Amino acid sequence: MQRRELLISKLRASGLHVCLSLLVATLVGVVVFFLWYPNPFGFASGGLNLFLLVTGVDLVLGPALTFVAFDPLKKARVMLGDFFVIGLLQICALVYGVHAVFVSRPVAVVYEGMRFRVVCAAEISEADLKKAPKGLSTFSLTGPTIIGTRELSQKEQGDAIFQALEGRDIGMRPELWTSYKETQSRIKQDAKPIKLLLDRYPSSQAAIDDIAKKGKVETAQLGFYPVISKQGFFTLLVNRNNGDFIDYIMLDGSL
Repeated sequence: MQRRELLISKLRASGLHVCLSLLVATLVGVVVFFLWYPNPFGFASGGLNLFLLVTGVDLVLGPALTFVAFDPLKKARVMLGDFFVIGLLQICALVYGVHAVFVSRPVAVVYEGMRFRVVCAAEISEADLKKAPKGLSTFSLTGPTIIGTRELSQKEQGDAIFQALEGRDIGMRPELWTSYKETQSRIKQDAKPIKLLLDRYPSSQAAIDDIAKKGKVETAQLGFYPVISKQGFFTLLVNRNNGDFIDYIMLDGSL
């Protein structure tokens, strides 16, 4: 077989492998972005970056090995053996990568007084999770749960400062968690008026009006909180009349 024909055969085999890898990546993407990292957490919690890294490696690794190993002159048994090893390597790499995406997924958006914090599964140990109240002691598989924190005693407030210095902020301590409903009166009271956000981002008026319309509230009724995540700050919108959660918007709310 001439070198040119061999090259074309290798490219065809490698191209087919790319198509199969893209199909797998698409299926993984559906799980990642519709279940584990629903909008806006693909951007806000780094899910998009992790997904691109994992699938990028997978899209390069398998087809590249296929290009090197494929040879029409090889015996079928040898070729199948090569493909089995390549497939096994690719599956192992994909499983490892998807597991990393899974344990990094956001599982809670926790009220911390004047802000909310996105908490990822990897940040909470199983032992700590058992300390959470009933109903909050398991992680969601379909995006983060919005939850509150109970009011702290004077002694607990002092302890919280030292815990925060060690990297365990209030939102990362399940023993302090409580349901969103139980915290709703404080959330309603502490929410910043939407006018402050609009004054800083006047070009977002239409987007915020649209969110208010979908939430069946007047724009003037909206309040907001900054939300801190791995990728920085974004904003959580609430109804200032009753504290109901309305939506998220990708604006830095840390005014």
